[in-house]
Amino acid sequence: MITASIVAYNTEKSELATCLACLVESSVDIIYVVDNSRQLYIQEICSKYQNTIYIANDNVGYGAGHNIAIRKSLSNNANYHLVLNSDVIFASDVIPELIRYMEAESDVAQVQPKVISPDGSRQYTCRLLPTPCDLILRRFLPKWVSKKSNDRYTLRFADMSKPINVPYHQGSFMLFRARCFQDVGLFDERF
Repeated sequence: MITASIVAYNTEKSELATCLACLVESSVDIIYVVDNSRQLYIQEICSKYQNTIYIANDNVGYGAGHNIAIRKSLSNNANYHLVLNSDVIFASDVIPELIRYMEAESDVAQVQPKVISPDGSRQYTCRLLPTPCDLILRRFLPKWVSKKSNDRYTLRFADMSKPINVPYHQGSFMLFRARCFQDVGLFDERF
């Protein structure tokens, strides 16, 4: 079983509808939409898509919102769980391809596909763990000063046409082997 979760907060109607359509066309069995804004229009959008469960919630944040859905996925004995942002669109063959890879590589706990912006440019969502220097340079100095450090941090040198092991995935599209949540825990709910 494959489950997915989206945490919504005053999410744009067309954005959510497009994302849900992608999920329904793929091989996802249950889609959880955790609405941290408790908007009626989000509930109405969810009701139009099969296998979509709407969860009204207080604004507990990104991690805690996804944890609600992950707990439900684990109680339903899901094999895989997809954490997804509502602005992501993808072809129907993406999730089955990622599942095939994970089935062949039993030691892989999480995968993320190459993420492309609407303008065709690559998004650098796989990263190193930030050092204090990275955080300071990115926050307080002009981009040209921190370019070399930022390029290293965002793995711009990595060949993304091959699988690589990275310590940090930005959370726009992350497919997890569900049993791994039992081993390492859920998202840190402080964020």
